[in-house]
Amino acid sequence: MATSKAKSAELYAKAKLNGQNIACIFDSGAVQSIIGHKLVPDAALLSSDVKLFAANGTPIKIIGAMTVNFAIEGR
Repeated sequence: MATSKAKSAELYAKAKLNGQNIACIFDSGAVQSIIGHKLVPDAALLSSDVKLFAANGTPIKIIGAMTVNFAIEGR
């Protein structure tokens, strides 16, 4: 049986976005991928009418949509 610490570590990968190192979490059950605005503050956003909710039902505020290029584990 794996510890919660080991399980948690398996969900994250090192990623690089706009030259900045970030931790990326993988959620295989997610319908959409989301990123915090503070990681891409100057991004040009397209309008979006997508409505997302956390696993507990809490609404997630979406301010726009964009395509993001990034590297994970150097790839």
